[in-house]
Amino acid sequence: MGRNFKAAYLKWAHATEARKERFRQILRKDDGKVFNEKFFENIHRERKELSDLRVKLTLIQLPIFFFLVLVMAGVDVNLSFLGITAGKNVREFLLIVSSTLGFGLTLINTVTDQMAEMLKIRNERAAKGDKEIAEYLNTGNGIGVLFFQVPNDKNLVPSLVGKSMALLLALGVVVILMALVGMAAVVHVWTLIDVLQHPTFSPTITKAIVSYVIVVDVVIFFWVTFQHGLVPFKSHERLNRLHELSFRDPERYAEIIAQSVRKHRSRGFLWRVLMKPRIPKKL
Repeated sequence: MGRNFKAAYLKWAHATEARKERFRQILRKDDGKVFNEKFFENIHRERKELSDLRVKLTLIQLPIFFFLVLVMAGVDVNLSFLGITAGKNVREFLLIVSSTLGFGLTLINTVTDQMAEMLKIRNERAAKGDKEIAEYLNTGNGIGVLFFQVPNDKNLVPSLVGKSMALLLALGVVVILMALVGMAAVVHVWTLIDVLQHPTFSPTITKAIVSYVIVVDVVIFFWVTFQHGLVPFKSHERLNRLHELSFRDPERYAEIIAQSVRKHRSRGFLWRVLMKPRIPKKL
């Protein structure tokens, strides 16, 4: 009978937490056989190399960004590279380079972040549940920061002034990050619009360049979402709970089935034809 009901329901899961929990399970199974100290030393080394590469790519990305800002502001600025001087007419080329670098940086950030996650879980196991020890291990490994430490004095507790200062600092960091992201987004969109309105090359080439940049932006958005954000899944939890209830409490099971069927029949014709009866959240 339960098979005639809607089997799956949308449920969101955080990609980072799912990845961490999966690695915790793997470490419990492995028990240091494969994921040993040598493995984590290699992660440290490779993460450092990737971080160095990220810095180099960022140092290439920043001058391009500032050049586009100046051009957008109407400043007559020339760009010199390998003895070749160019001005506003290289915007399309710089957009392609900037988008490609942005995608490369996104991939590098993903790998370094996942390496940091594995190191944090290793430190979590080494600390045996002690969060303070884990924080110091993370800081020592360069994957964490110690903030607002309370002195080792039982007579001292965080004051209202100290908490207010920490809150203001946190708000300031959030405002700075939002301003930087907002400014980057405005420059990016404005440059694309300006390029379309005043193309350096033929309109067809310009549209192709803008299309490439937009596709890269969309790919980066979904890549970051699937790596660090909330990802939609189909959950069969309700159907499984209903199936268990059919053995544990047949009378309650029959009552829920009857209520769901009555509710389904009370809806419109199209709903009844296109949809299946729904299982309530609370059984």
